[in-house]
Amino acid sequence: NNFPSPPNLEFSDTQNNPAWISPSKNTIFIENKLINLICGDENFTDKIAYIISHEIAHHYLNHGWMRDLDFSYSSTTGNYLYDQSYSLEQRKNDEIQADSFGGFYSKISGYNSLSYGSEVLSEVYSHYELKKNIKGYPSLEERKEIVLANIDKTEMLANYFYLGNLSLITENYFSAKKCFDVILK
Repeated sequence: NNFPSPPNLEFSDTQNNPAWISPSKNTIFIENKLINLICGDENFTDKIAYIISHEIAHHYLNHGWMRDLDFSYSSTTGNYLYDQSYSLEQRKNDEIQADSFGGFYSKISGYNSLSYGSEVLSEVYSHYELKKNIKGYPSLEERKEIVLANIDKTEMLANYFYLGNLSLITENYFSAKKCFDVILK
C-alpha cells in the first residue's frame, strides 16, 4: 500500500495536550497525565485503544490540518488554535474519518474502542478543563455523536472482515472478495 511508515509512540510529561501526533517527528504523543486518568479503569485497554487508534488514523489518513496538535486541539503551550485554512466542516470530517478508520482497525485487532470513545472524551474534557465548544473544532457533543455514529458502521465492517477471512479459509474466494470489496468501498 502507499501508507506512510508507522509512527513512533512517545509518552509526554506535558500537562495540557492529552494526545497528539507530530507529522514532522512521525510520532504520536500521549501524556502521562492522560494515561494516569484512565489507568485504573477496568476498560483501560479499550480506552487507550480509542486514543491511539484515533491518532494513528489521523496519521494514515494524512489529515493535513494536524500541525503538532489534535485530541484537544490545543497547542503544547495550552493555547487554543484556529487555522483559517481548514474549516470547521473539514475538521469535523477528519474526526469522522479518524473515528471510523481507527474504530475499524482497533475492532479487528480485538479492542472495543469506540464503545468507550464518548466516555473517554467526557473524561478528557472534564479532567483537562476544556471548553465544550472550542473555536474551529467540533464541540464535545458533536465529537460524542461522531463516535456513536461510527459504532454500527465499524461493527458492520468488522463482520465483513471476519466473514471474508472465513471465506478465505474455506477457499470461497468469490465471497471473500465481495466481503473485502465492501470494506474497501
